[in-house]
Amino acid sequence: MEMDQAILSKLKGQARLLLAKRIMLLAAGAPLSLLGPLILGTIFWFAGWQFGLGASWSACFWVTSAVMVPLLLGLEARTGGNYLGEAVADSEGISSEEAMVIQAAGLDGMLFQIGRNPKASLAGLVEIFLTGPRMLISAWRDFRIGLRCRGARLARAAQIVGALYRSGAGLPPRKLLNAGEGLTDLLGPIAYLAYHQWIGVAASGDKLWLPGDVRGRLTAAVNG
Repeated sequence: MEMDQAILSKLKGQARLLLAKRIMLLAAGAPLSLLGPLILGTIFWFAGWQFGLGASWSACFWVTSAVMVPLLLGLEARTGGNYLGEAVADSEGISSEEAMVIQAAGLDGMLFQIGRNPKASLAGLVEIFLTGPRMLISAWRDFRIGLRCRGARLARAAQIVGALYRSGAGLPPRKLLNAGEGLTDLLGPIAYLAYHQWIGVAASGDKLWLPGDVRGRLTAAVNG
């Protein structure tokens, strides 16, 4: 049907964009993951030079990278991108009046706040270091869901979206089966569509529907 073909075209376009997104995340995330080791490794090298230890900068950098990058990746995976929020929530906050005084005091105020509450103050620096690992984790999660849904045929997924659009309401998955199909045949397409927010799935798994924004876009495409 014409509607299903239009939806299929949109799904293929989205798949191409997602592939480009993963490539960009990997390309940018890999070097940015070395920002923390670059800064801390340089600090360690300078401190060692001051004490006459004679360690090379490259050795300090790579040793710091070997330790720090896995720790940052693990931290990002554990916090799910909410490290800064968790760190602030776990620390003692400051009042708005204190914040104004610290801001007016400039560097001295910042040093005072670091001494008063180092966990919350240094969380912002760690958050910057997490930029690269966050990109890598995001690319990996997209890749993993892609592997799980690798059996999802985009044409079949487009048919599911089209059927939900034409129904005007939610449908149980069994109502979407073609002749000779079982519910297991729909798992891949449904998982793919749900992950990319094309459809909504009831917690019990017994109902699928189109979110309002998806229905609106499809209606605009039909009328346009």
